[in-house]
Amino acid sequence: MKFIGICYDAGTRYSKSYSTKVNISKAEFISHLDYLRFLGFNSIRLMGSETKGLIKLGRIILENNFNLFISPRFINFNNAKIKKGLISILKSISGNNIKVHLILGNELSLDSSIVFNNTRYDERLITINTLLKSNDNDEMKRINEKLNIHIKQYSELCRKLCKCKIIYASAGFEAIEEDKFDYIGINKYFNKKNINHYQKEVINISKKGKIIITEFGCPTYKNGWIYGGNAWYIARMRKVERSEDEQAKSIKSRYKKKNSET
Repeated sequence: MKFIGICYDAGTRYSKSYSTKVNISKAEFISHLDYLRFLGFNSIRLMGSETKGLIKLGRIILENNFNLFISPRFINFNNAKIKKGLISILKSISGNNIKVHLILGNELSLDSSIVFNNTRYDERLITINTLLKSNDNDEMKRINEKLNIHIKQYSELCRKLCKCKIIYASAGFEAIEEDKFDYIGINKYFNKKNINHYQKEVINISKKGKIIITEFGCPTYKNGWIYGGNAWYIARMRKVERSEDEQAKSIKSRYKKKNSET
């Protein structure tokens, strides 16, 4: 089956001073889903740290016959709170529903101080970027070993709770034990620098097995697609001009390139 959809934020608390809130009625949310169905979408990746919001919107998504990719973002939660959140979500909306997929994405690694020993999300990003630039293989190996142990316990817990498919949405720097998951997931952004070889990279990844591109495109502000996956961070650091056209233009450019290649 081919999954086509968008990411939807159910409310995320990134820090004490920065969070997103979603106040939407059931009727309005259903109208969003109706429009997405009209566009040919059949799936929603629902992200967030607000458990009640994930459950509420997740149920509406399933009621409207969409595939649900539930993607918890438990930023700076300790181990016990992460498990409690996963149990609450899966018991409320999963069971044996084949339309439910759980993403134990890089959100449960980057968001967790358990793996990186940093207290803040932006500090963890700096740690990763520094390590990648320095080619400190020993330190990256240590982090990946810790990460796989960290993710494994949640994967095993979730398989006991439900029969949903489990995915790890990779940010590209991790060495994940992919055979432990039902799909290969990757957050793969295209931008002005990589658009020419993006499709070839995706094809190479797909040779490993079933693949789901869990994030792509660019943010909705002017010149956002220059920065690819780092664009959200730029928007937090400086004032940006909102542009709904920016994302549309980047996707159109991708399709123009694809059509010229086929």
